[in-house]
Formats: sequence, structure tokens, C-alpha cells
Amino acid sequence: MNGDGFIRIEVQGEVLYTRTVNFDTDSEGSLVTPDGNYILGMNGQKITIPDGV
Repeated sequence: MNGDGFIRIEVQGEVLYTRTVNFDTDSEGSLVTPDGNYILGMNGQKITIPDGV
């Protein structure tokens, strides 16, 4: 990640911020951290990657 940006993640129902950019997808296609915490978009919703992308 370049610049001053942060990534919003959900940890136990709380929104936190990180600069870690090591992501994976869970069984539903949602972006998650290595610990399984959801990556949140600008609207606060989980980011989901469609199949085949």
C-alpha cells in the first residue's frame, strides 16, 4: 500500500483500520485477513469477489 490510506476491517463486530494488505477469500467469496476478519468497502459492507474473477 502506498500513501496514507488504511483498510477497514471488521473484528468481532467492531470496525478497525489496518495497513496490512495480505488478503484471502473465504468460502463465500468475501475478502478476509489471514485471521479471517472481513475487509469492508466504503459503504461498510463486506467485499465479495464474484466467482471467476
